[in-house]
Amino acid sequence: MAVGVFVTLLQTVATRPGDPNREITSGDIVNGGILTNITTGAGIYLNNPQFAGITFTRTGQGNNARVGICFGQEQVGKKLKIYVNFGNTYYIYEIQVWEPGCWTIINTGSGPSTPNSIGFSNPVPIYTDWPPEEFGPGAPVPEYNPFQPWVVVALHRHDYCATDEIIDVQIKSNPLVAISSAIVYKDGQPTPVTLQQLQTGYSFHEIGDYQIVITYQFLGQGQQNPAGPPGQLYTSDFSIGSLPFPHIQMERHINGFLLPGEAVLFDTQVAGNGSIEYDEGTRTFTLAFCGDYLCKWFVATQSTLAEGDDGVDFALVVDVDMHMIASSHSEIGQVSGMAVFKEDSIPLRVSIVNLASGVTQMSSFTKVTASILIVKIGPGILTNR
Repeated sequence: MAVGVFVTLLQTVATRPGDPNREITSGDIVNGGILTNITTGAGIYLNNPQFAGITFTRTGQGNNARVGICFGQEQVGKKLKIYVNFGNTYYIYEIQVWEPGCWTIINTGSGPSTPNSIGFSNPVPIYTDWPPEEFGPGAPVPEYNPFQPWVVVALHRHDYCATDEIIDVQIKSNPLVAISSAIVYKDGQPTPVTLQQLQTGYSFHEIGDYQIVITYQFLGQGQQNPAGPPGQLYTSDFSIGSLPFPHIQMERHINGFLLPGEAVLFDTQVAGNGSIEYDEGTRTFTLAFCGDYLCKWFVATQSTLAEGDDGVDFALVVDVDMHMIASSHSEIGQVSGMAVFKEDSIPLRVSIVNLASGVTQMSSFTKVTASILIVKIGPGILTNR
């Protein structure tokens, strides 16, 4: 990236806050000088690895020499405060180092171009708050890289169940960036989608590979930042595939016990393409795509503490409805079920639940104690569940 050192003026004050012993004078600063070689500043900077990679530039003569501070790779991802003194005024700057680069100090008031002194705080990670000794107003924790336009690409989800894959793209406004153009390519070819449409928010649904190429310029903040060179590029890529054929097959490889009303926990996925999600915490499958579904399942049991003549009973539960009950009079064996149901509104949640009146023990004699297959079989032609 052409521009990587972000500088903002936090305060101007008459008396330097913090530790004045950290200041180095203009006489300490030479062109090509290294901060960790400087002995003044109470020796805080000398051979201190926290300040590795910080160097100086100095151009011009006498009090009109221009001083620059450069930040190497060692400082990337960090921020620090710099206290610059001109005359009777201290200028407190926040420096964010996103990429290696330099910043030239400018006297925004009257008088010489060369600062009387400069002091550095300890660098900290960009996305953290300042330590208590450096805390001050006007310095919130950054949320994103200010040198790039902020592009949000998110999967769009209808209130109604999804019939196809939709990607919503919106370029968020950023006062530090001027965007001159944005071109959307689909399968390598430009599309008629405009920058204004992307800034308002645009939905993509056609199958293909997309790339958004944004041309922009970093504006900086007045005299504290030189403007970035024009024509910088930012790209964002995403793809829309054919509507996934929702399916999942899972098994349970452990035995154990199930309380009355408890759902079966499946621990091993055999097949699936991510279009049906399984939550081990709630022991439920979530179906987000519209259509008709087939579910086949079995549970291998060893015993039950069901009361009376009650045997082994399990049910396929779709949301809160018991859609299909499977029973066995034998405690030892396999209970199987099969059902066809419809997803036509909000995402459905599916589980297999123990309906027996007592605790049911899963088989300890089989490698697979339960199995389930959920697969979409049609676009949604059933009249009810």
